[in-house]
Amino acid sequence: MPRRRAGPVRIGNRATWYARLTIPPQLRSQAGKTRLIRSLGTTDHGLALARYGAVYVELERELKALLNGQPLRERLENWSVPELSPYEAAAGALNVRELDPQNPQHETVYNSIANDQPLPISWDEALELWEKIRNRSRERPISKSGRYNTHKAVERFREYAEPHQVTKAIVRQWLSDQEEITTGTTVAAKYRLLRAVMQVLVDEDKLSHNVFSTIAYTARANKDDARRPFTDEELKIIHAHCPRVFKLCMLGLRVGEYVSRQQPDLKDGVLSIDEQLQFDWRPKTLTSYRRVPVYDGFEVEPESKRGIKTRVSSINKELRAVITDKNAVVHSARHTFITLSRRAQCDTRVIEVLTGHGKTEGSATHAMYGEMPDEVLHREIQKVWSLVDSLVGN
Repeated sequence: MPRRRAGPVRIGNRATWYARLTIPPQLRSQAGKTRLIRSLGTTDHGLALARYGAVYVELERELKALLNGQPLRERLENWSVPELSPYEAAAGALNVRELDPQNPQHETVYNSIANDQPLPISWDEALELWEKIRNRSRERPISKSGRYNTHKAVERFREYAEPHQVTKAIVRQWLSDQEEITTGTTVAAKYRLLRAVMQVLVDEDKLSHNVFSTIAYTARANKDDARRPFTDEELKIIHAHCPRVFKLCMLGLRVGEYVSRQQPDLKDGVLSIDEQLQFDWRPKTLTSYRRVPVYDGFEVEPESKRGIKTRVSSINKELRAVITDKNAVVHSARHTFITLSRRAQCDTRVIEVLTGHGKTEGSATHAMYGEMPDEVLHREIQKVWSLVDSLVGN
């Protein structure tokens, strides 16, 4: 990647000399930078000239790495300018002018260079390894939402410590800080995700122990914020004004299961719940793959170019227009169906299969689509429909 070298330069009013590589305009969007700058670690021009050539070569290597997406570990292994101090070499590998003493990654890279030790595993590498092991050990690849939520949890923790630096005190501080900005249940969910990632590192011999497993954390549910089933009066309102929410109450579907259905999924009075590749959507669990009998007159959503989130949002607005209680949400329809099934004295095991709550015993094929004949499913769900008819006055 030959280019004209301008020689050492000074930046602003600083006395220190720097090497500077200006990235060609056509490569800047790919590299994500306009120029690369590295301190030569001296205010003496003669010494700066002596160091300049080697540092400039390293800048060229760094640019190539940026264009090729080279990971930090490889950049660090390739950073071999003997004239630079560990501080300067660490700054070079991280592509920063100065190290931040509060940044755990900066501390890790500096210590690795200063002590001539291998670089410990980073959070990015941990996530990559977690996803690989997770996909290898489970029936289904990790979902987009699962990947997103796990990455988000790591991002929330990253500024506290690198994986090998985590201690009980750091974990407790993170928990305390998170409780200040979000709900306890959300903190608990992120905590479980972090614990799972760390456990993979332990299982793969990247760490000796999982600090997250040594601290028990549970969030007490706030009864005032608990989602609840619809009341009988609300069910009447929903029947009159929210036909799509009413369908969820009648069938026990999750809202995503309903809005993702297409006409071929409805056949002979039975709705199949399975993957929808055109929406990049799949059921929540293996037992969520199932067949659900539908009542006369049931129809799937009309064909539309709108995505899943947009369709769900429209149903939320439909419900909120007539019921304003924040604890009565669209998912309350699913709770309502289960509550109604108990009132109708339905067989609990059949209702579990109808709602996709069946236990995943045996093979994956056994777990999918339930284990009950359609006529058994229809017999029990009909009890719910008859109860609903009596409540809404059909």
